[in-house]
Order: sequence, then structure tokens, then C-alpha cells
Amino acid sequence: ENLVHSIQVKKKLLLSGPGGSGKTQLAAQAFALMRQQSDYHTIAMMTVTGSLTDSFAALFPDQINSRAEDPLENIWASLDTPSVLLIIDGLDSPSGEEAILKKLRTLSCHLLLTGRIASLEGFPVISVPRMDEIGAVRLLTLSGREYFSKAEQHSLLSLSNLLGGHPLALRLIGSLCQTYYMTPAEMLSHLSSHGFQGLSLNTGKEQQELYALLDTLLIRTPLQPEERMLMRLLSMLPERTWRPSELSPYTVDFEKAGFSPADILERLSTVGLLQRELTGYLLHPVIAEVFRIPALRADEFPSLWAALRKDYEEKVNPKLQERFLMTLRIVQTTAEPNRDALAVLDRLCATVMTRPRWQAQPWMLEKYRTWLNRLPHSSMDEINLIACRMLWCTVLPWRDQLDGLSEELNRYDRPDMLEAAH
Repeated sequence: ENLVHSIQVKKKLLLSGPGGSGKTQLAAQAFALMRQQSDYHTIAMMTVTGSLTDSFAALFPDQINSRAEDPLENIWASLDTPSVLLIIDGLDSPSGEEAILKKLRTLSCHLLLTGRIASLEGFPVISVPRMDEIGAVRLLTLSGREYFSKAEQHSLLSLSNLLGGHPLALRLIGSLCQTYYMTPAEMLSHLSSHGFQGLSLNTGKEQQELYALLDTLLIRTPLQPEERMLMRLLSMLPERTWRPSELSPYTVDFEKAGFSPADILERLSTVGLLQRELTGYLLHPVIAEVFRIPALRADEFPSLWAALRKDYEEKVNPKLQERFLMTLRIVQTTAEPNRDALAVLDRLCATVMTRPRWQAQPWMLEKYRTWLNRLPHSSMDEINLIACRMLWCTVLPWRDQLDGLSEELNRYDRPDMLEAAH
């Protein structure tokens, strides 16, 4: 209720806090409350996936005009009224988003942004408050499903203090204690013996502390190879709940190896690494970041990339909006390509330029160039095809980069290829 009041009074607001501190839950509760009680004509909530441009395109696909100087101009027009409230969740890195943030500050709609950043120009800040001791112990106990006895209250309090009242850490620790029949005292001993010093959540090192906690817990509860592989796969996908059936296009490698993705998902939720919801399984973005280390490689999931390549070769059409966004995310989080991955990125760029609702982002071109240089080329015809498309994709948004790309093509000593591209 305090958050709702602050939005209505201050118009523009940043809800700030470390990963896992409950920002998304607070924003979702405010969203639900204002839908019931406020006078807003329109209330929308979106999660940042990739860039803000990608995220706006996903929320308002019918209003993207890639032929305009600003493809989002129709969206700005529809938001420029105080009867609209927009909640943008997960703006953790404003770098590269300055132009859109500047535009958002000028709009008359009400805005709530959530993110790990401490401040943002034009947006008054509300920090997520630290959970008090009573609430922290209660959350830890509920996560353990009443496994803890009253005699263990002192250890519970010490454990909740060590975790800094951090909601995600409390839920994860409670689930692990319940699953492995560990007392709070035994969990404290395990964390201490591996050098874990606690979560301070106010030192600027919040994420490193959370990573250290997860690493320590995974020493105590090592994952099976197929479990770690599925966690890495989920870390590539957009942040939302997933049913096993929805994951089937992405879990071909598991099924070929004789594993049931549904069984693995259930095991991972039991130990607290996934959150089980009524609509499926959810991976928290903080935990996803841990499982994206070391960098993801395309050859970890060869069948996945082969399936994506086949899908884009056979079924590319404007109705594949959800699959298109998912593929963008998978490409974005993969560091090392294979030939199928490069072909998928090639098709993505081609699809972007032939669909009026979308505009290619700079990161796509940069990744294209990087992947092209890392893979050996089986034929000059393939290089020709990729390089031509690469230039074609730059004509509208990156006309000033054509000279640099021409120099790259010259390295292959094929003047006919450069001429064909132009």
C-alpha cells in the first residue's frame, strides 16, 4: 500500500534492491492492487528481456513501426497520458538504454521501474526494506514446511541473521534443510566450514555474496550432470514459469539421453533451485546468472540448435512471435557458437528485416560478426550468403558501419562477394 501511494504521488518511481530481495513480488502485488482499486485506464507490467526495445516490442507488437525514425513512436503516443501506469520489472543495467529512459521521463504516464541499480535520473528511489527478524524466521520456517522445532529457534535466528533477511536465500535454505533433513545448526556449521561470511546486502557486493552462498550450497548438495545441464538450459530462456510440455522443443538432448525433463524439474524444485508455481516451474534470475557461468556454448545442446535451425528454415512467419523472442534470448546468452547456432542467428537477422514489427538491435550485429569470425567456413558460398545478409541487415539502422563491414569482407579476398553484397 505504501508503494502504491508513492507511485500515485511521485508519478515516476524506482524500486531498488539486490537480486532476490522481493522487488518483482512487490511490483506484482502493487500491480494487482491497483488493478482493483485505482482509477488508471490502462495498467501494464513487463519484464525486461534483452533490451528495452525488445521488451516494448514484445508487450506492444502491433505498435512497432520499423519504418519510422523512432520505431517506438506509436508506443510513446499511447503512453503519454496520466491515465496509464506502466511497470517495468528487471531494469538491472541501464547502460545503452539512455535514449529510451530519457523518453520515458518526458511521458505523462505513471511509471514504476524495478532493478538492482541504486539510482536513476528522474526517478525517486524506494529501496526494498530488509525483512525484520520475525518475518525472516517465519519465511525460513515456512520454506522448511514446519520441519524446524521450537527448540531450534536460536539457530533459526542465527541462520536468518547470517542470510541478512534475504527472501530468496531464506526460501532456498529452508527448502534444502527440509529436503536433506538438516537442522538449522547443521546448516550453519556447513556454511561456516566453507568460509561463507553472510549476506550484508548493503556493501555494493550483494551479487557476489549471493553467488558465494549458492556455490557453498551446491558443494553440500551436488547436482547430477543432467540436473546441472537443465539448469543451464533454463538460464538461457526468458524468465517465466515453464510447464514440462512447453519445454519439449528445447529438451531434445535430454530425451535422447534417456532422461525425463519433468522428473528433473520436480527434483530441482524440491531442493529449492526452482520455484514450483501453479502454472509450472520458475527459475529466479539470480540463480540463472550463477548457472550461466562458465559461458554457455552451443555445443552443449546440439539437438536444440539443430531443431531451432530446422524450425526457422521451415516455419518462419510473423505468427512465431513467442518462439522468435525465445530464440533471441537463447542466442543472446550463448557465448560460443556452432554451425547451427550461426545459421539460426543468420535467420533471425533475415526475419527481423522482413517483419515490419521488429528492428534488429546492435547486439545482434555484434554477435553475428563475432560468431562469423570464430567458426571455420566450409565454403565460400556460405560466407557469401552470410556476409550479404550481414550487410543487408545493417542498411537501415547502421548505414554508417558499412565501410567497416566492407573491410571485413575484403579479408576473404573475394571482391565479387563485396560487389554482390553492395
